[in-house]
Amino acid sequence: FFHYNTYQNWPLGALTKLLPAVVALEEIGANKKIIITERAEKTEGDAGGLKASEIYTARDLLKIMLLTSSNDAVVAFEDYTGSPEEFVRILNRKAEKLEMTQTVLHDGSGLSDLNRGTANDLLKLIKYILENEPEIINWTRLNEFLVQPINDTNYRTVYNINPLVKNQNFLGGKTGTSEEAKENLIGVFSLENYRVVLILLGSPNRVKEAEFLLNWVKEAYTLP
Repeated sequence: FFHYNTYQNWPLGALTKLLPAVVALEEIGANKKIIITERAEKTEGDAGGLKASEIYTARDLLKIMLLTSSNDAVVAFEDYTGSPEEFVRILNRKAEKLEMTQTVLHDGSGLSDLNRGTANDLLKLIKYILENEPEIINWTRLNEFLVQPINDTNYRTVYNINPLVKNQNFLGGKTGTSEEAKENLIGVFSLENYRVVLILLGSPNRVKEAEFLLNWVKEAYTLP
């Protein structure tokens, strides 16, 4: 419906985490057991509340990663594959396979602003997810998730940090933020009988701009 600077290269921030989610399901396996390492627990940020020596299925760890944007969860997947370098190689191979030709990743979390891509590449990624791994998007629309490590009797609730989860038309997506990237967003929304993908990079206020653009689509187009 609308394109602007679609091929401009931009820091991805935590939008990066959508690609590790695909890799975890397709290269590792949803039922594989992932140990939270000490290195993972000490990673920048404490989103997800992960503790060293806890064990999760890859599926549950992905839910934590996507809902809370947990960097610790990404590092746990890195350590499972052997090293951060190996994990990044796997991610970049997947990006290449998806023909995300303008995307280069230096880590799996998006902490590095050297992780860069374009809205056009992100559209390829989200289309692939919707067609092949739709559970990734379905998880990101959850308000909350009750989580329990495999090796512990204690459980807790993790909450979705995406403010758009309150939008009744929100079908799922991911946010990413950094000083250089500003506010990034990939969102899938229900609009009449359509699923509409909205990608914003470098927004000063993604929630406000998302609302404006979705309203504009409804006013500018007659949707059967």
